[in-house]
Amino acid sequence: MRSIGEFYLTAHNGFVPARVSSPSFVGRAEELAALDSALARAGAGQSAALLLGGDAGMGKSRLVAEFEQRARAAGAEVLVGQCVELADGELPYGPIVAALRPLATGSRDGPLDALHPAARAALVRLWPELSDSGDAAAGQTFEQGQLFEAVHRLIAAHAAERPLVVVVEDLHWADRSTRDLLTFLIRNSRGEPVLFIASYRSDEVHRRHPLHPFVSELERSGRAERVTLPPFGADEMRQQLSGILGEEPSPQLVERLLERSEGNPFFAEELLAASDRGLMPDSLREVLLLRVERLSDPARRSLELAAAVGRPVGHELLAVASELTPAELRDALREAAEHRLLVPTDDGSRYAFRHALLREAVYEDLLPGERAALHGALGDALAANRRLADSDRVAAELAHHLYLAGQPGPALTASLEAAEQAERVHAYAEASRYLERALELLDRVPADEVPDGVVAADVAGRAADAALLSGGHRRAIALARQLVADIDAGADPTAAGLAHARLARYLWFGGEGEAALGYYESALDLVPPEPSTQRAQVLAAHARVLMLLGRLPDARASGAEALAIARAVGDRLVEASVLNTLGPAHSTGDMEQDRANLRLAREIAEELGAVEEVGRSYVNESHLLEELGRLEEAVALGLEGIARARELGAQRMWGDYLSADAADRLLSLGDWQEASRRAADVLEVSSNSLNAASAHAAMGRIAAERGDFAQAKQRVALSEEISASSGGPMWTGPNLAILAACALWEGEVDLARSLVATGIEQVGRSASLVFTAPLWTLGVRAEADRAARAHALGRDEEADESAAAARALLEQFEVAETDDVRQVARERKTALAELSRLLGGGDPEVWLAVAADWRDAAQPYLVAYAEWRAAEVMIGSGESDQAQPLLRSALRTATRLEAQPLVAEISALARRARLDVGDGAPPTDDRSAAEELGLTDREREVVTLVAAGATNRQIGEALFISEKTASVHVSRILAKLGAANRAEAAGIAHTLGLALAPGSEPTS
Repeated sequence: MRSIGEFYLTAHNGFVPARVSSPSFVGRAEELAALDSALARAGAGQSAALLLGGDAGMGKSRLVAEFEQRARAAGAEVLVGQCVELADGELPYGPIVAALRPLATGSRDGPLDALHPAARAALVRLWPELSDSGDAAAGQTFEQGQLFEAVHRLIAAHAAERPLVVVVEDLHWADRSTRDLLTFLIRNSRGEPVLFIASYRSDEVHRRHPLHPFVSELERSGRAERVTLPPFGADEMRQQLSGILGEEPSPQLVERLLERSEGNPFFAEELLAASDRGLMPDSLREVLLLRVERLSDPARRSLELAAAVGRPVGHELLAVASELTPAELRDALREAAEHRLLVPTDDGSRYAFRHALLREAVYEDLLPGERAALHGALGDALAANRRLADSDRVAAELAHHLYLAGQPGPALTASLEAAEQAERVHAYAEASRYLERALELLDRVPADEVPDGVVAADVAGRAADAALLSGGHRRAIALARQLVADIDAGADPTAAGLAHARLARYLWFGGEGEAALGYYESALDLVPPEPSTQRAQVLAAHARVLMLLGRLPDARASGAEALAIARAVGDRLVEASVLNTLGPAHSTGDMEQDRANLRLAREIAEELGAVEEVGRSYVNESHLLEELGRLEEAVALGLEGIARARELGAQRMWGDYLSADAADRLLSLGDWQEASRRAADVLEVSSNSLNAASAHAAMGRIAAERGDFAQAKQRVALSEEISASSGGPMWTGPNLAILAACALWEGEVDLARSLVATGIEQVGRSASLVFTAPLWTLGVRAEADRAARAHALGRDEEADESAAAARALLEQFEVAETDDVRQVARERKTALAELSRLLGGGDPEVWLAVAADWRDAAQPYLVAYAEWRAAEVMIGSGESDQAQPLLRSALRTATRLEAQPLVAEISALARRARLDVGDGAPPTDDRSAAEELGLTDREREVVTLVAAGATNRQIGEALFISEKTASVHVSRILAKLGAANRAEAAGIAHTLGLALAPGSEPTS
């Protein structure tokens, strides 16, 4: 066995290893198999994602490189993007932009050319070279969701030709926007042959690291699989050393390196390369720096500059910043390359450190003054020649280097430019960081050095907006509060008013609705009343919040003033916004005219390219159709809106919201299967948006009526968690209605009453009754159930209390604006029918009229419910023959919908009346009511059979007692129940739950 020193060749002034890395790929069979399997799934049209974790130096990049070769050999296209540690100087979305550049800038007659013009225009923001005129997106309004959808469509279009592998390496250094875009792409790629691979250092991703929730949430959602690289074992270490040395290493060397490196392949390589005649340094940093110290001064200078750049660096930038002669730089770079510290990139245009740990060691070894000098040299070089930057958007790099160089004036200018570039591509987290840095620098830069037109209040406002849009509600509110405090309202009341309005908007998004209204009112007091765009904007925002909170008269007043001013000053965008607000606020008293105004809003928004307002018009008009009871038209319009959202790249913005709304309306129309599918589709891609809140509510409503009460409650909890910051009746009312329905089916009448009371208290007497009307209906139903139970137990006073409570609810349900809102009118008619049931059995014609109304509205579940109630009244009055067809109809519908609680009630009623309507089951057992009535165990057995319609002889046969004994038991039961006959006793037993669960048999 030769000594380690024999594997070095003399070069320059030190020893250079002939080979540092093994030329052969070592081990990782299981991990490669996982990658191959994921590629196979992607090739079969099942998009896949792998999160490749491992400690620094564990071989993630080597594994990815090996897999790249295998994937290309299998016919896949592989695209790779690299995150850099100094993400502060990185272009937002940089790694993905770099990876996908071959797709975006490829053949003009390929998949890119087939994209919708709106998607192509959005992509210009990321790849300006796509535009023949410099920037096709200039002057157009885009949202982040549109940009993300455009990137997804670009990937999907290319993947249609052959499988695509998108790799993002070192994701632990990624900027926030890159993580958000990658999350979007993974969640929304479901039917395309695409495999996403993201590698990251697992040893750096602690609980507070921003990548931790990214990894955890994707893995938990099932959209990504995590693969973690373990350390090498002895056999793998032996193979690695054999490849480096060219022969079998001694067992002692394998054991020693395995112990010192702890199985880390890169550590082992560096220990071997840095060892001088067998001496091994104690720490990895010492290992790495030992090799650097052997370099000449020019080589070290070049290496230090490359470390400060933080990314693969071009020769020309090093030449300018290092101030070395061409010959000196050439020799310096050759020396660093021969020591395997720097290596050329694949395209040969730049130099990169052989491993990121090398760069970190070199940079961290620099003194603060040395770092500042290096960043200053790089900043000066880039400022003098922007072509030296890694991209044509040099501002981010300039801002980074100039700030670290301690040059506040130039750093301020570059930070503002970088913020503007980030805002243009909706990278709000990065924009927020640059803008807050600009605020910091403004305090340090003399006033005469501040660029013209830069005002601290404007920068603070942009920083606050960016913080809000990146999810930093608290930071946005804090910045907005400071802005309100800093502006002199006496000197500039308009600016002060707009600052109050900004704070109001942030408070609304933060769930503080009442506080938001207060600041909007202050804003209106401050902004001069004379017509102006600013006045119209504040009034429009005020009206929108009032509408969302259900305060429609006030919303109409503010909206009307805003509309008049917007038209007077020619602000078409505010006009569209106000028209969208006034539609659901019923501003005209004519709902068809309200629809016309919403269509006008859509026309204006389409003309202006105001995508958000286009979506609002579809959402609000479909809601208006729902209020009119025209659910099928509402669904059709929603589907039209979804198609338009796809065209505009706004599917995630508001197309998913329309899908969730469509799910809820399809549920009412009786297509529960399609409703479930649409809601599930929304949840697949929108786990943390209000779209998901609506989808969870729809799924919860289905679960409640199908008897899966645990799932229904879980769905409501998720919906409430997501929508907590929105306020208003559109989520509060429906969610509490779901919980109240669960409570009623479970026999928890008092809980249902409490939930209704809570809901009514929270939403008030809102005129947005289309969202809250079911609460009142369920409230009266709960009082009717309570009264029935109270009468059965002889508690007449309790029944009277329920009657009074029901009447009070119906008085609150009297709202003048509901005259033309047919859906609400039908709900109130159902509530009146429930009151008739409470007051003494009721009239079947009342329930038949309710059934006819719901039939006209094409809502079969509510038809079945009304038919059941009508049959119940008929049977109670001895009209069983007329009840039978109603029960059969109701049972068919309930069975088709799998509405098990309603099926059970219909079947139980039919069995008590001894009517043949199909398969049925007796009601459930309730021991507490039996004990309260003083029923013995034997009498409880008898009453279940009475409720099932059994004769005395049948009771005797079932319980092995004589017919006479059975008759005695029945007489006692009638007395204890206070029933005049067997039919009445059966009804009371059913009301109190004194019957067996489905499938149960009486005991003997």
